[in-house]
Amino acid sequence: MDRSNHKEIIHAVLQLVRILEQESRLSRKTYKGFGVTESQGLVVRQLAKSGPSSLIELSKQLHVSPSNITGLVDRLEAKGLVRRARQDDRRIIHIHLTPQGEELTAILPDPLEMKIDSALRDIPESELQAFWLPISRLLQAFGASPPQKSPLEHSGLSHDEASHASST
Repeated sequence: MDRSNHKEIIHAVLQLVRILEQESRLSRKTYKGFGVTESQGLVVRQLAKSGPSSLIELSKQLHVSPSNITGLVDRLEAKGLVRRARQDDRRIIHIHLTPQGEELTAILPDPLEMKIDSALRDIPESELQAFWLPISRLLQAFGASPPQKSPLEHSGLSHDEASHASST
């Protein structure tokens, strides 16, 4: 694609933004109908996937701060969806799904992140690698920091090699 397609690229990016905004609104509305936020839904999904976990483990798995996960778990516990349980080492508390939390997990729709992940899985690795650099540059242009790890790191290419590969 040469620079003459610049307008088409802008149109495609704006179209993607609109679709993601619409999907995000729909997702929030759907989760609200189940009585939880998307973030709370991610916590119960993670517990269903990995089993009982400490607050620190959950914060690492979900890439959120420990104070954020504490608040989410407090609200989920108040709703009867999770419970805290001390282990043999009384300093460690694991978060468990309650039966009500397990039932909710079984019927929650896929969050937006899972839909995006599913779509990306259908794209060949080489295309994902070529896609990463322009996306990270767009994020930076709007003041956002791209995630620390990229598909390029998994390919064995350095950032410089990836930049060169995408420019050739």
